[in-house]
Amino acid sequence: MTRERLAGSGSPRAAEPRAFRARQRAVRAEAILAATAELVGRVGYEAMSTDDVAARVGISKRTLYGHFPSKELLVVRVVTSEMEAIERAFDAASPAAPAIDRLTDMLTRAVARRMALWSWGQPLPRSTLERHAEYLTVRRRIAERVAGILEVGKREGTVTRALPTPLLVRLIMQWFSMDLSGLAQMTGLPEAEAPAAIVHFMLHGVSRPAPPPPAPVRARGSTRTTAAAAD
Repeated sequence: MTRERLAGSGSPRAAEPRAFRARQRAVRAEAILAATAELVGRVGYEAMSTDDVAARVGISKRTLYGHFPSKELLVVRVVTSEMEAIERAFDAASPAAPAIDRLTDMLTRAVARRMALWSWGQPLPRSTLERHAEYLTVRRRIAERVAGILEVGKREGTVTRALPTPLLVRLIMQWFSMDLSGLAQMTGLPEAEAPAAIVHFMLHGVSRPAPPPPAPVRARGSTRTTAAAAD
């Protein structure tokens, strides 16, 4: 009987409970991350507690720590999951569009998402985040994606060649740690328009587009033919 049970442990029927438990665990982890993101956005990292997160999800604190061993690791995972969502926003841009348009679309989506969660900046200091390999890996991937699009834009002529790509990437990445809270109220911009305004400034600065050159003025009598003029 024991042999039969052991032999049956690898059967499709035996695998079903394991697959169900794996799905259940994944769903629970997503619920923990969502609750953490909402609480951190509302009260900040220091005031947020894992007790609050567990209560919001409806699980014990022990179960929460079975997924995320510490409060810091939990919030780091929230940050990296949001960064991964930004990566997916990059994938949503049309590959046929000019590089500057793709970059504008991607950054607008990313800024809108970040403002919806943490308009005042990242929930953890950058020095803390950089202690974690997971954060560094995702940040490096995003930086490489941005650098690649900038290089394409330089070849197309839609991105300036006067500034080195690493500098542009660094400045663009820095925007995601800035305090953008109260921006819509301060400027009078509708909240839906604030991300596009930020990205416009990020990519184009405050310079005013040059006016088109004036149309040439045809001098009186300039319609005469060359032959007539020679006479």
